[in-house]
Amino acid sequence: MVFAFRQLGESTGERIRRVPFRAPVLGTLRRVADELLPLDEQRAVEVRVYYAFAAKAATTPGFAEILIEQDRGFQEILRSVFQAAEEAGEMPPGRDHAALARMLSSVIDGVSLALLAQPRNTDIVAGLDAALALISSCGSGT
Repeated sequence: MVFAFRQLGESTGERIRRVPFRAPVLGTLRRVADELLPLDEQRAVEVRVYYAFAAKAATTPGFAEILIEQDRGFQEILRSVFQAAEEAGEMPPGRDHAALARMLSSVIDGVSLALLAQPRNTDIVAGLDAALALISSCGSGT
């Protein structure tokens, strides 16, 4: 089971790393989120399996280590997007990229869980879009 959890994380991570960084850089965040959300059957299965393993991580140290490692990798990807956005002038210097990454990953987790429970409720994604709009508005000076 540990092997399967690690493989799931590696395949998802690889898919995320292939998301192109293109202008506007902050748009990359939505493309990354789409790779993680259960928007089709394949991703719904991946999300269900991920959360089953994540629940096991609460009581099994080996699973917890994998979850922590995967989270670090994801946070690093998100921070790199925020850094690229800052370098492209889409965000002012000095924003806390780590805090923004943590906030966005928490929103993605919540949207994912809600979509698993209500897969036909497309309004759920509005929460993600609102968070992305807030992040984007931080950079525009509004």
